[in-house]
Amino acid sequence: DAATYPTFDDAVRESIGDETLRFARRVVQEGTLDGLLTDPSAELDAETAALYGVSADETTLPTDQRAGLLTRAAFLATRAHAVNPSPVKRGVFVLDRLLCAPPGQPPPGVDTAIPEAVPGDATTNRDRYEVHEQRAGCSACHVAIDGIGFGFEHYDSLGVWRDEDGGLPVDATGTFVIGDLEGLTFDGAVEASALLAGSRTVSDCMAETWTRYALGRTLQTGDESTLAGLEEQFVASGGTFRDLVVAHAPIVLVVDD
Repeated sequence: DAATYPTFDDAVRESIGDETLRFARRVVQEGTLDGLLTDPSAELDAETAALYGVSADETTLPTDQRAGLLTRAAFLATRAHAVNPSPVKRGVFVLDRLLCAPPGQPPPGVDTAIPEAVPGDATTNRDRYEVHEQRAGCSACHVAIDGIGFGFEHYDSLGVWRDEDGGLPVDATGTFVIGDLEGLTFDGAVEASALLAGSRTVSDCMAETWTRYALGRTLQTGDESTLAGLEEQFVASGGTFRDLVVAHAPIVLVVDD
């Protein structure tokens, strides 16, 4: 929305995409799962530096605000609405891509609308999304979705850090309800990212995702032992992506044959 984000243009769009892509490529080529989720280093230009609130010659983003992929502007902006950020889009990504626990589709006919912000009313984006908890058809899934997604409320739709929303302090606390993170609470995406980085559920999900891409298909009956071996190798390597690629080489060769 141009009125809400007057600094957003094609140059900013390209810049934040390139910055995140450079980060992801470097981590996958040289680093680990932990680095993907917690590394605050960055290669910045004028546009991204301004968005992150630092100078262009900085090589490390503020560690109280940024840590890895989930706090990069491109991730945050592509999982937001035109005016306000979307805890649902952000929470679903974590559930689907990092925890391999994609939520189901909303029940037929359920009201998915979120109340609009009313000028003059002191409400936050989180306040409006908490309506999910009052809807019988929504609450079962949104406990998991919003429990993660609310952790990103410090970032607006462009990914800029904010301490207030609607004139009120941001509440970015959340709770995981999936896998070995079940019951763990956090305050903000930096803390959430650290918990995800140390999770065996996330590590196994990453190995599973790479296996599906390597095979070019969904997993099938009979893949369990192969996947279990790859999961153990990934853990033993300290979550090193290069080792994960190498571990998949024999599988890809078999598929090609």
